[in-house]
Amino acid sequence: MDLAAGFSYCPGMPWGSAVLPNRGPYRRALSLLVPAGATRRSKADYVLVLVLVAVAVLIYLPKLMAVVLVDHDDVISIMTATCNQGNFINSPLKGQWADVSQWQQYWRLDSHWCFGQIESDMVHYDIHPPFYFWVLHCWFVLFGVSLVSGLALNLVVVCLTAVIIYVTCRVLAVSGPLSFLATLAWTVSLPSRTAVGVIRQYSLFTMLAAVLLLVAILWLEKKQLRYLFGLCGVLAVGFLTHFQFPIPATVTVFCVAAILWRRRAFVKIAQLVLAVVVAAVVFYVVEPGFMESVGRAHDQAQSFTFPQLFQRTAAFIPTALQLFNPLNWSHPLPYGLLDWAQPRYVVINLLSITIGVGAAYLVVSTVVRAIRSGPRGLDRWLTVRRLPICAGVLCLLTIFAMYVSFISPVHAIGLQYLHFVTPFLFVGVARMVQDRQDAQDSPDFRWPRLVTGLPVVLLMCAVLSSALFVVHRSELEPVRDIAHADALIVDSDHEGVLPAILWHADPSTKVFAASQDVILAKHPDAGPAVAAHECYYVSSTAYENNRAKQEQIRQWLRSLGHGDEAALRQGVVPLIPLGGDIYRFTR
Repeated sequence: MDLAAGFSYCPGMPWGSAVLPNRGPYRRALSLLVPAGATRRSKADYVLVLVLVAVAVLIYLPKLMAVVLVDHDDVISIMTATCNQGNFINSPLKGQWADVSQWQQYWRLDSHWCFGQIESDMVHYDIHPPFYFWVLHCWFVLFGVSLVSGLALNLVVVCLTAVIIYVTCRVLAVSGPLSFLATLAWTVSLPSRTAVGVIRQYSLFTMLAAVLLLVAILWLEKKQLRYLFGLCGVLAVGFLTHFQFPIPATVTVFCVAAILWRRRAFVKIAQLVLAVVVAAVVFYVVEPGFMESVGRAHDQAQSFTFPQLFQRTAAFIPTALQLFNPLNWSHPLPYGLLDWAQPRYVVINLLSITIGVGAAYLVVSTVVRAIRSGPRGLDRWLTVRRLPICAGVLCLLTIFAMYVSFISPVHAIGLQYLHFVTPFLFVGVARMVQDRQDAQDSPDFRWPRLVTGLPVVLLMCAVLSSALFVVHRSELEPVRDIAHADALIVDSDHEGVLPAILWHADPSTKVFAASQDVILAKHPDAGPAVAAHECYYVSSTAYENNRAKQEQIRQWLRSLGHGDEAALRQGVVPLIPLGGDIYRFTR
């Protein structure tokens, strides 16, 4: 039986559609991959989308509700979105005793709709464009300022992105169940889990990359002007969201232009170029001082050294291998840092590495088989169906080139930084799997088992990962002990450190915040510290601080007459952003 004659896909329809043969021995197997009687917007599509959203909420909401620790970038985002970044950096409270409440005003929302202030602060003090922080500001106006509300915005964005990825798969004539599998795998993947757990723009960046892919495909398929306008709008918003958005934008536009060139659609190419120019002009009008932020970001990059080159090359490979991993590490640490302290953590980490490498191997082998079974020649890649995988691979190669050439800073290899590539990769792999199924003379009966078993495996990994995060929450609880302090001395006034330390502090507590050099030079009035029954010294080991200066400050505090000194218990994840210690002096 000729299956190609038995059913066909209609990619021109908004969701894609399929027609199955009315009879034949393969109908039952194929029905697991293609919904029988699929229509433009079948009920099955709506049900699968609702299931995806429900899974995302059930998997991530417990994790977000369990958050205790405020991270370095999280507090910067919150202060920026509350229009206080510049006020904090120029605060007169630095280097003198003040109430904690005076510091906490810098992450309270006292002004509404101050978009100009946010944009100005980011130009002068930050390295990012303002759009995400405008959105976060509106979100805080509606739902209040808190860790949970800030992270909940990510959850909404992840749900929207999942819907976009599913729709993109269906537009490319991927069957409903296979689209569901690809989107579910993306939803519970380690990059998605990493990005959703930080109050930063990575989830929004990824959603805009997914929208860019969808709109580009629709424009190529439909040739309607409204999709070109949509493409222009997505480009403008993307440029205003992250300065790395030109990577997926350039790659996608290049691939679209190549497809149009193959079609000899030169007028369409001119329209595409015009859309890009308009988007760039809109970006410049909204963010005219962006070069100041770009220059500041460039200053953060490290100088070239051969040892660092080998280290960067080695760091990229394991990170890329984890792009399809549905399981988390034993501790959700940044930059791939693993916890091998206890046997159970060793087992979890080895299991995660095995699953991550296995998933990457499965994806690569599937793509290779699809390539071998498909048509030959360069023209086979200049098609709409090959656009996602081509764009995804080119984005990865671009990131790798920027990283090993020291354009990107050393920390820019975390999975959250690669997250924007994942919609291209997951959609592209789904389309290639569908190509392989379509090219076979008879259906592969392993696919029904995969359709049944893979969601169970993915959900088990996701539940285990969220459970690990909730369990390890107890390791972070000691940070709340800062609320018991009668006086606080903090040896950092950096915007990513001090707010995280004072987040859980009692508003009425007296605090002295300055760098270690300032504290040692001034030896501030010790009155509040001497009068305190419990004086806490919170020491950061980041930036200009070091252990030797920390010890000098501890000796000075001991000389004030405090009898006992004890360090707060810390787990694998440091209680202070970028590392440090908390000491309690009692009288």
